[in-house]
Amino acid sequence: MLNTLVVVEIALAAVLLASGGLLLRAYANLRDVDPGFRPEGIASFRVSLPQAKYKNGVPQRRFYETLVERIRALPGVTDAGAITCPPFSCHQGNFYKAEGAPAKKANEKDPVVLTRTATPGYFRTMGIKLASGRFFAENEGSPDGPRPTVINDVLEKQLWPDGSSAIGKRFIFNGDTNSRDWMTVVGVVKDVRHYGLARPMIGGVYLPMTSVDSLGSVQRLTVVAHTNGDPSALFPAMRGIVRELDPELPLFDVKTMQTAVNQSVASRRAIALSLATFAGIALALAIGGIYAVLSYVVGRRRHEIGIRMALGAQANQVLGLVVRQGLRLVAIGLVIGVPAGLLASRVLSSLLVGVRRTDPLTYVGVVIVLTATGAIAALIPARRAARVSPKVALSEG
Repeated sequence: MLNTLVVVEIALAAVLLASGGLLLRAYANLRDVDPGFRPEGIASFRVSLPQAKYKNGVPQRRFYETLVERIRALPGVTDAGAITCPPFSCHQGNFYKAEGAPAKKANEKDPVVLTRTATPGYFRTMGIKLASGRFFAENEGSPDGPRPTVINDVLEKQLWPDGSSAIGKRFIFNGDTNSRDWMTVVGVVKDVRHYGLARPMIGGVYLPMTSVDSLGSVQRLTVVAHTNGDPSALFPAMRGIVRELDPELPLFDVKTMQTAVNQSVASRRAIALSLATFAGIALALAIGGIYAVLSYVVGRRRHEIGIRMALGAQANQVLGLVVRQGLRLVAIGLVIGVPAGLLASRVLSSLLVGVRRTDPLTYVGVVIVLTATGAIAALIPARRAARVSPKVALSEG
């Protein structure tokens, strides 16, 4: 019964060590994923304008433009910008079609496109890389004139799947027929992992603030500012500027972009650390179980060990005898635990980034750790057995 209990403990430790190891490796890989922007040195906050006071897009746009300009002028700020939907936050989806695109097939669905309104300084501030073309300039575009837009790599491939460049081409909201609603692509940017580091990006489009007219509305905007120093040091000055422009406006989601990145992987990190902690507890129980069982066995076999040594058995032979018994329990536990770990890893498949659930390195590591710790746990009672005096053991019998 004791042996069975130890085998179960080792098998459980193998399952938890394998799961925890896979998740820790996946989390490490996740931290190396390029988010598509530079999170270092960026402070951000969100403001929401009340519609009763800022009735449409014109006063709203003026407020945001003034706010961004004043923040850009702060000491230590290298650039500033604003966007309606920053990374790791909201979703604003629309459907678009390219000019001259063929009609969709019967069962073919239009892809949902993430749509954001941004200031030109947003791209520079966030360090978003340009793949081709250019960013839209300050005051470029108007509600009644040309409407320049910036799209991402994914949308370029979706709207123009023939591989041609999107620069200079036009697209429109699906269903719009007004000629002034056509938008012209002036730039294509590298993908930003908007929905998290582990999730692929969908098609995305950035519209300039100048496209918002008296009929439009941009009530909520997130302002970002870049500094070479500590970004959190900008928060008091930012609050002061907002208070000067409108004392009644509160700030929301005041944080650095590095904090936003960390929060986006926090749940995965918590799961990985929890499993690693449980694996450590299971490993400690398995070590304690091996030690306790072998100590019990050595105590029960003192007389037998004394006879063996009286008949010429060497201390190293007795040592090996006890250690082999402990390693036999480890081997049986691994034979059960490793396949069980492979089955359990199916549940974790969605959390594994850059690592296969059958990753051989992880499972080899589990075997090595459990074998090594099992041998160490068996070594203490084994050495005690090797020091048994034949005369004392025989007299006890």
